[in-house]
Amino acid sequence: MIKKTLVVNDDTVSLLIACKMISKAQFANETVTAKDGEAALAYFENVVSKGKEHFDDAPEFIFLDMYMPIMNGWDFLEVFSKKYAAIFLRVKIAVLSSSVDPGDLMRLEKYGVVMASVSTPISMEKLNLVKDIYLGQLHTGLFITNHEAYLN
Repeated sequence: MIKKTLVVNDDTVSLLIACKMISKAQFANETVTAKDGEAALAYFENVVSKGKEHFDDAPEFIFLDMYMPIMNGWDFLEVFSKKYAAIFLRVKIAVLSSSVDPGDLMRLEKYGVVMASVSTPISMEKLNLVKDIYLGQLHTGLFITNHEAYLN
């Protein structure tokens, strides 16, 4: 099981649903939240400021909403990839979005930390697919919709 996951979403209801589903699916031992990309980056900066002995306190997995105020998911991916990805090598990201825009999916391919794009709302089936991808049991680069998983 994943030790810690971070859910980044500005919508309180979506955040609550995601946290409950993650718990119910036994996806992670602990779930922490952030309301936007800026707060999520601050979480990682706080871990870094405590020193290397605390790097294991960082989430191993992030569910990232792409469309948020203050700092959106795209900006978060850009900063995280440049500043933190080399420090936190185990961290992988599943993007949460209602968008099925092929342009967005192609744009995500440049971020090595992104292993899946999951259409909202999140479900047990989608969480299980994401867990299987993370644990190396399925090919990465999946786009998971309500009924099917597509390889990118």
